[in-house]
Amino acid sequence: MKKFTLFLSALLISVMSFGETATLTFEAQCAGAGTDDKGNAWVVTSDAEETQYDATKGIHYGSGSKAVSFLQVSTQAITSSVTKVVVNASGASKTAGKLTVTVGGVSLGSEVSLTSTATEYTFEGNATGEIVVKLSQASATKALYVKSVAVTYGDDSGENPGEDPGEEPGEEPGEEPGEEPGEGGSDLWLLVTDASTLSVGDQVVIAAVEADAALSTNQKTNNRGQANVTKSANTLTINEEVQVLTLETGNKANTLALNTGSGYLYAASSSSNHLRTETTLSDNSSWVITISEGVASVVAQGENTHNVMQYNQQSSLFSCYGSASQGAIALYKKASAEGVILAPTITGEVNFLDKTTVSITAEEGLKVYYTLDATEPTNASTEYTAPFELTATTTVKAVAYDGDKASAVVSKTFTKTPLIGCAEANALAKGEIAYMKPFDIVYVVEGAGYIYIKDETGTALIYSYDWDEPTYFVAGDHVEGFIGKSSPYNGLPELKPNVDYNNLTITKGGAASEPTIFAEAPLATDVHKYVQFNGVKFTESATFEEGVASNATMLVGDAEVTLRNAFKLGADFVAEKPYNVVGFVAIFNEDIQVYFLSAEALTTAVDNVTVDQNITKFFENGQLVIIKNGVRYNAQGAVVK
Repeated sequence: MKKFTLFLSALLISVMSFGETATLTFEAQCAGAGTDDKGNAWVVTSDAEETQYDATKGIHYGSGSKAVSFLQVSTQAITSSVTKVVVNASGASKTAGKLTVTVGGVSLGSEVSLTSTATEYTFEGNATGEIVVKLSQASATKALYVKSVAVTYGDDSGENPGEDPGEEPGEEPGEEPGEEPGEGGSDLWLLVTDASTLSVGDQVVIAAVEADAALSTNQKTNNRGQANVTKSANTLTINEEVQVLTLETGNKANTLALNTGSGYLYAASSSSNHLRTETTLSDNSSWVITISEGVASVVAQGENTHNVMQYNQQSSLFSCYGSASQGAIALYKKASAEGVILAPTITGEVNFLDKTTVSITAEEGLKVYYTLDATEPTNASTEYTAPFELTATTTVKAVAYDGDKASAVVSKTFTKTPLIGCAEANALAKGEIAYMKPFDIVYVVEGAGYIYIKDETGTALIYSYDWDEPTYFVAGDHVEGFIGKSSPYNGLPELKPNVDYNNLTITKGGAASEPTIFAEAPLATDVHKYVQFNGVKFTESATFEEGVASNATMLVGDAEVTLRNAFKLGADFVAEKPYNVVGFVAIFNEDIQVYFLSAEALTTAVDNVTVDQNITKFFENGQLVIIKNGVRYNAQGAVVK
């Protein structure tokens, strides 16, 4: 109980603290400086240039192609004692960034790990001097963001809160605050790793797996908002904004209901992503809950088919979807702290190509034991002393011991994944991970996010704004070890990066690809091919305005094919005039398109006629003949005898 007593003491101290708060909020690019609402000047420094401002996440330094290792916000203008600093900060997707706060060179609180969601982190203590808020990362290829910094300082209670309050606040208050204050007075929220441990009456919290966020009490029209939480090992620290749910028996066999206290969470639609609250229990609020390695599958059993509960990190909300297409969720169950040995945490890249490094962490003072053969670990199993490597698909099970008392067993399966080619990647369902064979870069559409690739099986598309700069990939590059996530768009297969580009092996200097000449309309099997159509004409004149996506119709043989200005390039086309058109085959809801890249207007001898040339036109045997300077041409401009 000692640990929880100390926590309670610290909480009481924070509640009793008074003072002013100065808040620095970034509403636009900062250009290296800022001023808080109390008029204090702040300085922003980094080893990277500032990039575009993000309305949700704040000032933005670095990207996947613009290196940044630190972002620092500091001030010397606040000279009073600082007791609390609240920082809203974040990193890019899959960030490994860390956040620290120092005052006068003294750490305020402990280092925290950033997430990709704009999150408020609180640092408490008592120190004076320069305030330094620092975001840092070992890998310099992920963006760093800061939205705001709020500093609580000084003491408004006065130097003398009362005259002669007494050296002793009471007569013999006792060495102990009370007799038997409660063996289990402090509660823990423990990660649920086995659905069979859930029972009617349990109180649970739903949280994101890859973000410090939980389902909140904020019921929006069609979904639930998020509340910030703190994770440590397999525990969760919550606040009053987190929705605590009570498990009840569902309408159907082997289902559970999630009671909010005022109703039941339910999947509310078959056509839209809705998670609402209803006052009466129904099949749509009856959920089948299964759990594997700490990841929960929560699926409603009613007639509404958007029934899979997920976390949408981009929109910072929880809702229901037609499949597990968004962020994974986990359940944490309320438990008494008394006598609980916290289970260890197993970390490592669960899907890997060649090898992965596994780490196991536990609370200080505990011994950890593990197995690699799927057997249950005991204190007779291998003791964990250092990270280890796996080169084959393996299930790691671990347990923590305090003396002869054991924690719950945790497990995680690490899967060595076979590599696939471009053709197989195009066939993946949304959300599936593609572990790609080596491939070549065909073309990079700078500023549009399109990176076309090929291998012996076919062609594919990587869609990423962070990766579309020529300094990063260029045509002819050979790439190995890429991991992508299938993210089709209106039927068009796409891969989005699922790994830091710095982890890729890239061989430069390869030959650029040439487009394939097509004489006929492309098919669905030609998707993402780099193609050229020679001598095609347009059904009517059209203009592609730079910066605007629009369509034109060209004739390829006898077929009409949509030419889509997906890259928003500028071009003009005159009806019936021939052009050589270069682009990429695409699909939009099963309709075949060509994404326009370039066009060359074909000129004929007739086009080159000038007014001072001697020209005669007449029909001969039903055909137009043009004589220019004594040379005979047909209507197409070819020389005839």
